[in-house]
Amino acid sequence: MRYLLIFSIAILFICGECKNYPESVHSLRVRNKSLQTISVFAGYILPDTVLPSQQPEMKTIPPGKFKDIYDNEVGDNEFERFSNNEKLTLFVLSSDTIPKYPWATIAEEYMILKRFELLPDDLEEYGSVSYP
Repeated sequence: MRYLLIFSIAILFICGECKNYPESVHSLRVRNKSLQTISVFAGYILPDTVLPSQQPEMKTIPPGKFKDIYDNEVGDNEFERFSNNEKLTLFVLSSDTIPKYPWATIAEEYMILKRFELLPDDLEEYGSVSYP
């Protein structure tokens, strides 16, 4: 009986910690192999390739580091659309550009460093893509 009580308390303790984990384990890893800090965001925008009119949430990646973009951040549970060969567009911008210019100017002048149109086969090992 004592072991059952200890086991039950341990399960409650472990389950109480589950809320600290991200909602999703499906991610796309973006590696920054450049010498500058970059900002990235992803979405399903094709056939249109323009930047959105409202500034999206972006991830800042220092040189030599990586960040993960999770499926729930692009509105695609378990990257189902991506797995079904719908292209995911990844935009890379210089982090220096964002504070210098209003988003409307960045979008109008298309001030990006690179745009990736990704299919699952385009990913490197461990579901990643590298810039440059």
